[in-house]
Amino acid sequence: DILDTYRRTGCLSDYFESFWNYIDLLSIAMSMVIIVVWLEFIVTQAQVFSMEPRYLPYVSLTSKARWLKLTGSGENFQEVLDRFDDMSRMTDFQVAYMMLNGFHAVFLMLRVMKVCDFQPRMGIITRTLTCACNDLFHFFLVLFLIFMNYVITGHLLFGAAVEGFSDIGKSVATLFNMMVFGDNSVVEELNTIGESLGPYMMLSVQLYYMSYALLVVMVLLNFLLAIVMDAFNVVKDSAKVRAPGTALSCSLIYVQTKVDEIMANPDLQMAASLLYERICTDSSLATAIGCFFVAASFLSKTGNCSPGYLSFPWPRFEW
Repeated sequence: DILDTYRRTGCLSDYFESFWNYIDLLSIAMSMVIIVVWLEFIVTQAQVFSMEPRYLPYVSLTSKARWLKLTGSGENFQEVLDRFDDMSRMTDFQVAYMMLNGFHAVFLMLRVMKVCDFQPRMGIITRTLTCACNDLFHFFLVLFLIFMNYVITGHLLFGAAVEGFSDIGKSVATLFNMMVFGDNSVVEELNTIGESLGPYMMLSVQLYYMSYALLVVMVLLNFLLAIVMDAFNVVKDSAKVRAPGTALSCSLIYVQTKVDEIMANPDLQMAASLLYERICTDSSLATAIGCFFVAASFLSKTGNCSPGYLSFPWPRFEW
């Protein structure tokens, strides 16, 4: 992909303008790290590890006295400790290896979503998230601030009496389970604490739980659904393509691909802008398709022109 981008545009920096290309690079880098970790584990840990079937660090465990007396100068006991240290290091390597594989599986899933973007119906998820990414960023920023406010408040109010709020980590897990899974098992414990500590604490419990349920669970989560559905409707309206089996549908997909290739080359943006004006003044679909194929042919036959054209805002067409 990097070489293809360089051949088309003459600039490597254009490759890094797409978010999905960063996903590809991170996935490849993580694959290399996983291979290095596994080879290091095999060479430095597994192949050199050896352990006796039995160790005798003590002289005798059945003697009437001094039954913890070490054999010799204690070298057998030290060897047992060394073997435990080796096993601990091997366990740490295994944990790191499995963790890297788990993250790598997520990146592979994202790369599959990128590949599916070639077809309007299959790539609707990725385009929906791309369309909503700006609104989602600001939404999750506000959600994080409100959520952490409730986490700290719950820890300060109920941390001394409720296990689920005893520290920040447990408070995050408790409120997350309440928000996503509807786990309200901690509510009974909060009510018990409120009844035992007086009316003021009971009022604090009720205000805390009811405000969290209304603001976070009901309002903010519905805002999230509204943002995603709004972006989904926009993307769905822009994917008005006929069934994939028809010749017209395949032609339109091919035409859109050629348009993307043309606009990736800054030297052809002036010619593409003239073609765009032609399409805007002629409503005939046949003429529009003809103009696109002229542009595609122009891309394949034109050499390098003098750079410096201004960036032209070429839209994705809705058929």
